[in-house]
Amino acid sequence: MKITNIDVDAALANVRQQLQADTTVAPSMRTAIELLMVLVQRLSGRINTHSANSSKPPSQDPNRPRQNRLKSGRKPGGQVVDLDIRRFVTEYQAEILENAQGQRFVAPFPVGVEHSVQYGPQLKAHAVYLSQYQLLPYDRIREYFEDQVGIPLSVGSLFNFNQDAFNKAAEFEPWVKDRLAEASVVHVDETGVNIGGKRHLLHGASNDRLTWLAPHAQRGQKAMDAIGILPRFNGVLCHDHWKPYYRYSCVTIQLISTMIIKIESHRR
Repeated sequence: MKITNIDVDAALANVRQQLQADTTVAPSMRTAIELLMVLVQRLSGRINTHSANSSKPPSQDPNRPRQNRLKSGRKPGGQVVDLDIRRFVTEYQAEILENAQGQRFVAPFPVGVEHSVQYGPQLKAHAVYLSQYQLLPYDRIREYFEDQVGIPLSVGSLFNFNQDAFNKAAEFEPWVKDRLAEASVVHVDETGVNIGGKRHLLHGASNDRLTWLAPHAQRGQKAMDAIGILPRFNGVLCHDHWKPYYRYSCVTIQLISTMIIKIESHRR
């Protein structure tokens, strides 16, 4: 990223290279410089964000061009937005032909149509969205489909929908882990979750673009090594001062979120 023709990423990379080469810098001073570099990177990133590369609305873009609205002749207001939730069934028929010699020729069904009755891809995607993004339990998702759409679903079917989505997204796991391992800044944390009636830890690793969540029966370094991100990470690691994070060969910084909040409050 650039600010008034200054390449911020290149400047920070140069400072990091000098810090690694200079062994005379005191540890406290090295940590302070690394913390300032993280703050510079975060704040410069906010300066360069706009509606095209972030979730900011276009109304907050600097120097946004104003467009004159053409008069339509209609009265303002009076718009109605509604929602129609309904199910539909698509029937496929395969033609069967037989020649004079008694040979039968059966037309193939479209790809994905494999059973006499089955659920469609949009229904499956909606169920996975409710389960994995909205974090609704299986029983509540089942009730929603039955009450709102009139489609009976079993808990087993919902589980199979999630498993199918997981298998199709198998290539995403190594991709996102590689991107986080190569990132300059990553935030990590863990929290307790219940899986099958047993206590697990949900480990999270994220930056401003990517997030990876992984459950594990343990909380310490053994779980982090099994997840496979931190053993390859060499950037700046933001965490809550938990000791196992200091066992990795990366720069560790704690309390950074509190400091950023204080800076933002002063800016206001």
